[in-house]
Amino acid sequence: MPDEIVVQVCDAYAKFRSDEIDRDMDDIMTKWRTRWEAENPAPKQRHLSEYHDRYRTEFEQHRLSVLPEVVAKRPERLGQYDAPQLIRATKMLICRPHSKHFGGEGDKVLDAKVELFDEELSVLEIHKKYSLWDIKASMEKVFPKEQDALLASLAEQLEELTGIRQQLVYLRSDMSE
Repeated sequence: MPDEIVVQVCDAYAKFRSDEIDRDMDDIMTKWRTRWEAENPAPKQRHLSEYHDRYRTEFEQHRLSVLPEVVAKRPERLGQYDAPQLIRATKMLICRPHSKHFGGEGDKVLDAKVELFDEELSVLEIHKKYSLWDIKASMEKVFPKEQDALLASLAEQLEELTGIRQQLVYLRSDMSE
């Protein structure tokens, strides 16, 4: 397996994991905010700043108390030794025989043990722990770095255009008032 693919998978996993943590934290904090606002109705105008200060303090306390649990859900990065083994296990999962045509063979693949640096897990346990299925596209071929630079440049331009569009919306609303 080429080193470039291992690097791609490690980078893709780190981004996937970071995005997953952000998504999970957003979901948790949105639910917390909804519950908090239901339990703590907004006060009259003169106590509003104290209300917002209390909200920010409790929000940050809750966020910090929940963050370790969300981060501990799965490893944040792939180990140098583990990455090729994890890629192999994911490819085994993707290419396993269909149980309809090959009775029981798919289960044998799921139960196959893969040796990692500090543990030995089955293909199914690796899938549950790392969820590499979501980044399987990064395992298929080596992507040239120019494409990454081009995509990054396009993403930056899209952000700039979004900002300009937002400014135009504000200007239009100001002009209509």
